[in-house]
Amino acid sequence: MTPDSTEPTTLVFWSVAGFFLLLVMLRLARAAWRPAATDHMAAQRVYEAQRSALARAGAAGEVTPEQLPALEQELARATLDDADRATTQVKPVSRTERLVLALLVAIMVPAIAVPVYLRYGSPAPPAAGEAPAHHMSPADMIAELEKRIAVAPEDPEPQLWLARVHMSTGDYAKAVKAFETVNRLMPEQAPILLQWADALAMQAEGHIDEQATSLIHQALAVEPDNVTGLWLAGVAAEEAGKPQEALGYLQRAREASVAADLPVAEIEAQISELAARTGQALPPPQEAAPAAASLTLEVTLDPALAADLPPETTVFVLAKAVAGPPMPLAVTRFPLSALPKIVTLDDSMAMAPQLKLSSAKEVMVTARISRSGDAVAKAGDLEGGLGPVEPQGNGTLKLRIDRVVP
Repeated sequence: MTPDSTEPTTLVFWSVAGFFLLLVMLRLARAAWRPAATDHMAAQRVYEAQRSALARAGAAGEVTPEQLPALEQELARATLDDADRATTQVKPVSRTERLVLALLVAIMVPAIAVPVYLRYGSPAPPAAGEAPAHHMSPADMIAELEKRIAVAPEDPEPQLWLARVHMSTGDYAKAVKAFETVNRLMPEQAPILLQWADALAMQAEGHIDEQATSLIHQALAVEPDNVTGLWLAGVAAEEAGKPQEALGYLQRAREASVAADLPVAEIEAQISELAARTGQALPPPQEAAPAAASLTLEVTLDPALAADLPPETTVFVLAKAVAGPPMPLAVTRFPLSALPKIVTLDDSMAMAPQLKLSSAKEVMVTARISRSGDAVAKAGDLEGGLGPVEPQGNGTLKLRIDRVVP
């Protein structure tokens, strides 16, 4: 099998493998850096989180109503058992011990997994009639990558793989140099900057020094909402004795995680622990601003009701909350001669600041031809309605005036 024939498949495989190895090492570092919980509410927080997840599963139909009570009882029993074991723990593990253990595992996982794969795995089967490819050791991979670099020194791809191989073998000093070269060839790439910072931190036995911190901030300048970058910036700020700054980065990491639909329980726990340890008061949770609301309607009149009404007769279009005060949340008016007409109702058409279209989950919409010019319906007026409808994302709704008010 020639190198050219396997390069695309090999590149895809090692890209995926390198990505997941990096995720594992970052997760281990995060877990190790987080201080051990000392408050007695930790089990309660875990219970509430798991109970909420169970409730969501029930609402989604993944758990039947008959199964839900039994599962809640089992969850409560397991939480009590965990709490009892936590209170009888004789010697808590220090952050330093956990960090050393995490670093050891972070080194051993790739150190074992990569050689095992190279010995027994293959990213692509050999083509028909070809002899099986020789499995390369990490040293062979490094030699092969160095050959490719010698041939194409400005190609960042082999430099990037060389850096990752050095990371997998625990040679962080060489990994740092390789990432530095990759950054020169591919500047302003947030993932590269963060991997370089990670290599520097691993080289410093978990300490995020001034250079690593600078790289993290460079990555955030490129991608301000990078969750990993924000979390690392928080860790670096905490190490530097800046708890308020660290808290700000962690809160931004939480917001970015919510926006990306990522889990936030772990970041929230870190925020609470940091605030409690440093005596800082957390800002009250901000209520989400109501989503922008609007309804677009195509208002028409049933030809059977078209009579000798003056063309200046007033047409009202209004929306009222399904459950709430009778005052309309949005109102507009125009002359009968404008029919048929496309109308858009939004918050700017509210009659009171606290009663807007965005304040209601569902509304009823009415179009009325008023003979008297009054917005209140009177006998003989013509009207039509639709609903209930949500005041967001409905496209253009058809609203037909098709009846006489008795």
